[in-house]
Amino acid sequence: MGLTYTELFVYFIGILIAIYLYGIKNYGYFKNKGVKYIEAYFPFIGSTSTYMLQGQHISDFLLSCYNKYQDEKYIGMFLFQRPAIFLRDPEIMKLVGIKNFDSFGDHPFPMTDEMDPLFGNALLTLKDQKWRDMRSTLSPGFSKSKMKELFILIEETAKDYSRHFVERASKIDKNIIEIETKDMISRYTNDIVASSVFGLKTDSLINKENEFYRLGKLASDFSGLRLFKYAIASAFPKLFKIFNLTFLPKEAISFFRNLVESSIKIREKSGIIRNDMIKILIETKNGSLKHDKNSTDSFETGFATVQESEIGKRNVSRKWTDDELTAQAMLFFIAGFDSTSNLIIYIIYELACNPDIQKKLQNEIDDYIKISGEDISYDKLSSLNYLDMTISETLRKWPPFVVIDRECTKNYLLPPPNATSTQSYQVKKGDPIWFPIYSVHHDPKNYPNPERFQPERFSEENKSSIKPGTFMPFGIGPRNCIGSRFALMVAKAIIFHLLAKFDITVTKNTRIPIKLDWKTINFVPDGGMYVGLKLRDF
Repeated sequence: MGLTYTELFVYFIGILIAIYLYGIKNYGYFKNKGVKYIEAYFPFIGSTSTYMLQGQHISDFLLSCYNKYQDEKYIGMFLFQRPAIFLRDPEIMKLVGIKNFDSFGDHPFPMTDEMDPLFGNALLTLKDQKWRDMRSTLSPGFSKSKMKELFILIEETAKDYSRHFVERASKIDKNIIEIETKDMISRYTNDIVASSVFGLKTDSLINKENEFYRLGKLASDFSGLRLFKYAIASAFPKLFKIFNLTFLPKEAISFFRNLVESSIKIREKSGIIRNDMIKILIETKNGSLKHDKNSTDSFETGFATVQESEIGKRNVSRKWTDDELTAQAMLFFIAGFDSTSNLIIYIIYELACNPDIQKKLQNEIDDYIKISGEDISYDKLSSLNYLDMTISETLRKWPPFVVIDRECTKNYLLPPPNATSTQSYQVKKGDPIWFPIYSVHHDPKNYPNPERFQPERFSEENKSSIKPGTFMPFGIGPRNCIGSRFALMVAKAIIFHLLAKFDITVTKNTRIPIKLDWKTINFVPDGGMYVGLKLRDF
């Protein structure tokens, strides 16, 4: 005998209640633990429901979380169903990120090589000893000597772009052109990465839809469906595997795999030597890439350059597969295409909005050119102090990452969450820890009037007063960004050559203040970012 409609309705309601209760089962986790927390109101979504459901950019959401409990050194929150710790105190950030790195050495990124053959093998997602070995293996490839070799390619591309816009502007009345900076700079970084990583010349300003650029945009788009995939991988990793999902588009995976493998084979067979990332990968594959014990890890590319830890200075004897090597080239490409281009577009934006700062920077560049000519070398980068101050301030105001994370790899006891508490908090193995970089950079206690763009914060006189642990544009501790030198070189080269020839101006399409696309986790301007390039009068 079949069920009645009433019985079916009761069963249906019971299933919904069971799903709801399962979705909120961890939301009482921080009660009675002495830790204040950001509440979660919807099942499965966690504390992030505010920005996910209301169209709020994640930077604004996390800043509101940061400001909610001013007296706390850390607070709790829920990432989907997982309880997580949101750090507020720079001293605890140094404790977790540096001193006790062995307890927080991994990212909680839920991707494995089984779930995605390339992204799961990238340095960003690797864990435990495999990450340590890969970091040590790649570290010599980002040394000062290797970057000097790559800078020749970077400088060449930056000059090409400057000449292109000079030719365009010189043909137009009033010598001014309007550009959409996100499009222009993503093409610039695409051409640089194509050249310095793969040895390819793509000319993305002319060949606008070249395959390299098209797939680069596809691979570096971390919005919409990609964010949804991340949510599935975080909350339901088994489903990710069952449905054979990949974090990166399969077309991009196939492209990068074929490109790297064929490039390595051609060079090994022909004996071609070119100072780019493929050469570094070949040296990695052959075990000939070694750390130079006599090299000095200085800050010649700028104040924001991160230092390599002792983990990255070991020599490793390990065979790497083609996919493991390809993954690093792919990650380097995505970082260059997206994070580095975002840094540059916000430098350009801030210079357009602050013509007095732009003029100071132009004066420095003009003085350099009078003495040394229109080319800039790697060794001369450190002489442009105001350029470095400007880029450091851009990294403070618009860091490449809104937040970075770590995963607890063994139970760890944090000190009490505030000055009046005596109750410590145990972080359990597997729990995420968040470092809210954007929020720390916008805390008036760390940087007075934080919304003001003020390069002088990083002058020789002032930068010594910056509190340790409050400037983290490229992360903190041994797991910091391995490519900081590269990013700074790429940014300095194009800004140097643009300002040598142009005044950067606001136009009727320049949106002040910027409206951010809330559907992305990076600082992507909604509707683009437009500025004018006006040939300078000499």
